[in-house]
Amino acid sequence: FLLASYESGVDSVFDFEKEAFTAHCVHRRENYEGKTKSHYIQKLKDGQIVGIENGHQQFIVYEDMNLNVKKIVEYPPINIRLLSVHPDGKTAYMNTEYSNELIVLETENWSVVDRWQMADEEGWYSGGNAISEDGAYVCASVRGQDRIHVFKPYGHHILPVGSFGCGRIPRDLVFV
Repeated sequence: FLLASYESGVDSVFDFEKEAFTAHCVHRRENYEGKTKSHYIQKLKDGQIVGIENGHQQFIVYEDMNLNVKKIVEYPPINIRLLSVHPDGKTAYMNTEYSNELIVLETENWSVVDRWQMADEEGWYSGGNAISEDGAYVCASVRGQDRIHVFKPYGHHILPVGSFGCGRIPRDLVFV
């Protein structure tokens, strides 16, 4: 069981058979103000484990279930938030709260290959991020604007295909 602890800024592994935590990674960033806030963690189909540290603006790639850090990508204060991964495993989509972007990453070395700003109004913050099971659509919500933005992936890029209004303060979303 992988756990991202927002308040503590710690990623952890819990083993249900042993009924104990077996690994922890406490996030740190040199010369960075602000509270640590682990926001997201996931094991990908290819075995990589990735995490998003929202307080320190770090994207973390772990080597293994011991949470040995393989790579850290640091971002400016744009509040990186959540990740969805294309079914082919080659591309991922990360949304940001402050800059309201959907950032496209290639998963071989986690570099940015494309980005799209969904909104630029103060008080609007991207919330949820989801990809359809077939990889045909990526959606991200923008709180305050109260809209869901829809994108069509192609290769390592995305094209906006529209948006639609929704309930107030949209956060999480999932394709069914």
